[in-house]
Amino acid sequence: IANDFPNLTEPLLALGSVNIKKDKFTDGIFFIEKAYKISNDESIINQLIQICKKLSYNDLVEKYLITYKRNHSESVSLKYLKINLAIEDSQFYYALKLLKELINSGEVNLNLLEKLIYVSKNLNRLNDTFKLIEDLHFKDSQNIIYPLLLAEIELSQKNQKEALNWFLNSLNIDKLNINLRHQVANLSESVFNYS
Repeated sequence: IANDFPNLTEPLLALGSVNIKKDKFTDGIFFIEKAYKISNDESIINQLIQICKKLSYNDLVEKYLITYKRNHSESVSLKYLKINLAIEDSQFYYALKLLKELINSGEVNLNLLEKLIYVSKNLNRLNDTFKLIEDLHFKDSQNIIYPLLLAEIELSQKNQKEALNWFLNSLNIDKLNINLRHQVANLSESVFNYS
């Protein structure tokens, strides 16, 4: 089928997948790479990099990263991929740099902030991350994500009273959140030692 329709990516991707499942990795990668060359589809090069990474084909990972960057240089997906690869390789300083660049460009979401916290914990730099999230909270005080993350950071540092204050801040934003009410009640009991 792939030969009959040389400009269709679906048969090539299917052949790639089948070959990889049969442990014919080189053939599978060949077909997926061919599909990418036809389509220039960012998700396909992303898939190639992840397959090669799992197989520890580091030379191919580097090759495809260069191709990805050349063809999709401003891509947010590429930035996320680089962050994930840096974290997988325990390159936490590089991951931190990429995370901050993405956040400074206006890309802020729960997934990104959780990665930032994870990386910061590994670098013992939670105070910087706390300050960054706190600044984001002051700019957007109705976003419940920020005080919840700040509370989690405080809890991870055994600062229960400060965590409780951030959870109460979150509760002010979402007064009907039952889970948050339970969290506040349980933490209040722990902080104030109710009997």
